[in-house]
Amino acid sequence: MRTTKNGVDIGFLKGVHMVDTYNQLTGTGKVMRVLPIKTVELKVITHYLTQAIDINRAIR
Repeated sequence: MRTTKNGVDIGFLKGVHMVDTYNQLTGTGKVMRVLPIKTVELKVITHYLTQAIDINRAIR
């Protein structure tokens, strides 16, 4: 997580495995994706955080 001029970015190290339902993830690398947050949308943030937790449990 890092602060930016316009909000906060949350980086997901296994983000390539996430389903981008809300089309919010950025990045084109082999593994990592970033969720830039400019306004708090708990539904969207919870969606991606839940996936990240589930992926971390499954891929070790």
